[in-house]
Amino acid sequence: MRSIMCLGVLALGMTAACGDSFTQVEPSKEDGGAGPINGGGKEDTGAMDAPINVVDAQPPPPQCDGTKRPDQDACVINEAFGVFVSASKGSDSAGNGSRTQPYATITKAIAAGKQAGRRVYACMESYNESVDFAAGVDVYGYFDCFSSWKVTSNRARIVAPKSPATTANNVSSETRVESLEIVSPDLTGPGASSIGLIANNSGGLHFVNAKIHAGIAGKGADGSTGIQLTESGNKNGTAGAEETDCNLVPFKQKGLCQAWRSTVAGSSMKCVGELGHDPAPSGAGGTGGNYGVACGGTCFSVYFPNADGAPNVSSSQVAKGGVVSGPWLGGDGVVGQSGMNGSVGGAIGTLSANGYVTSDGTKGMAGFPGQSGGGGAGQMPGLENSPAGYGTTADIWGSSGGSGGTGGCPGLPGTAGQGGGASLGVLSVSSPMTFEASTIESSMGGAGGVGGAASQPTAGGSGGAAPKYWNGVTLATLSGRGGNGGAGGLGSAPASGGGGPSIAVAYSSGAPKLVGDTLTQGKGGTGGGFDPHALDGLSVDKYAF
Repeated sequence: MRSIMCLGVLALGMTAACGDSFTQVEPSKEDGGAGPINGGGKEDTGAMDAPINVVDAQPPPPQCDGTKRPDQDACVINEAFGVFVSASKGSDSAGNGSRTQPYATITKAIAAGKQAGRRVYACMESYNESVDFAAGVDVYGYFDCFSSWKVTSNRARIVAPKSPATTANNVSSETRVESLEIVSPDLTGPGASSIGLIANNSGGLHFVNAKIHAGIAGKGADGSTGIQLTESGNKNGTAGAEETDCNLVPFKQKGLCQAWRSTVAGSSMKCVGELGHDPAPSGAGGTGGNYGVACGGTCFSVYFPNADGAPNVSSSQVAKGGVVSGPWLGGDGVVGQSGMNGSVGGAIGTLSANGYVTSDGTKGMAGFPGQSGGGGAGQMPGLENSPAGYGTTADIWGSSGGSGGTGGCPGLPGTAGQGGGASLGVLSVSSPMTFEASTIESSMGGAGGVGGAASQPTAGGSGGAAPKYWNGVTLATLSGRGGNGGAGGLGSAPASGGGGPSIAVAYSSGAPKLVGDTLTQGKGGTGGGFDPHALDGLSVDKYAF
């Protein structure tokens, strides 16, 4: 508003002096501070920003039309209409936005232009900064500051140190950006995206003779190998006790004899490294049968209720035990079920006003512990058909069954691969802006990360050995042996990330208007490194999301 007030005073021939700084002037009470100033600038809301040292607007040449562009009429190349910026000649701290004392950064010039209601006139140099455009603050980048700020055919160049190179939020009023080149850097950070412009609710933007370039995006991080589980405890089964004649030394004491042939408990083992993967305890061996105890004139053999191996009915955790009326062997455990694979990354992740979220693979599942072996069945005494000589004191116990071995520990999945970053020239959200005679280009999307390999499962434990007759001869059928434990299940295969996309213009809620523009895009990133299932990144010039 300052330039209009000063010009008004001059036009009336009054001698009242204008102040040294725009910041000393309050917005007009009559018009509420509303309305464009000198053909550009943000509509004033009545609130003042932090004071910025801006040169006083000097009267422009007579009959100068402030709505004209600098390429239409050189009279507007004046402090009354523009804030000047030069990377080589300017200073943000000592400058005042004039031709002789320009600012050094476009960021400072835009802030001053917003406050003073003026355009930004940028020298055709490179500016190492990221820029946020402001509503109503036009930016012209074709000036030669080494030759009296003349209009040229060159462009000022924003070479941003980070992504996004430029942003625009709530630029709803007409805002012209002309002859400006915007360069977002090549990036190497895991899954990093390079974006030239993110515009949100900024349909007022109008780019003319601009060039927007997005750099190469970063590769997604590779996943790590799954945790290797180790074993703690005894996974192998215990052998069954041999047949015992309690009348013989050293078994004359019945208590010792009974202890010798007692049921053999199942084995137990823990998987160390991550909770929740322990196999079930294995099945116990069955008790041996008994032949005669003070049986009088006739001795006979008898099985006890726990002569069968445990468990009686198999489950997914433990195989069925042997039975005296059928197979005496404890059942072998089966290999644990493999874990389900995670999902690999897709061709594009998630786009929003906040940027790009990579299309990561998802972590798979751990394998299941191996099934533990069942216990072997007990046996009848081998002397049951030869009772002579024992009379009424026969006391012979058959051998007990061996216990089963536990199942093995499963393999665990590795972590998933991260998706590659995106290379996006323009990311537009609710911003039906205009591009005229401009070039928008994206580079290669980042490769997807490879999922980490699963750790190895461990083998199941061995079943307890077959029991023997009293004379030490092992049955050829291995009756009563405990079942072997099954190996742990395989962890899921690695899930890799999808390749990052390369898109010149990605938009939602209103397509930008393209007038005589050139759109080019690079290749999408390779999906998941060498994983044939992960998708390569999308590669298109325009993409609606």
